[in-house]
Amino acid sequence: MKKSKKTIVVVFCYNVEENILKIIKKIKKFKLNNKFDFLFLDDKSTDKSLFILKKNRLKNCKIIKNKINQGFGLNYKFSINYARKS
Repeated sequence: MKKSKKTIVVVFCYNVEENILKIIKKIKKFKLNNKFDFLFLDDKSTDKSLFILKKNRLKNCKIIKNKINQGFGLNYKFSINYARKS
């Protein structure tokens, strides 16, 4: 039997506390987390982004927090490798 591929939606997060709850609500409203897996990649935010993500955790969602700020390029490479391994 052929293994079906899944789609992983990557959301890069860096100090997005003002918008992240809106994104989570839209995902829930349209039930997108039933169709896709989500990876929220927090790049060492200094605001409440991570707290909001954890408080409003979604089904089929993984939250990863970087220990140091990696910038877009390294986060992009990480997300590609993560998707390949999943």
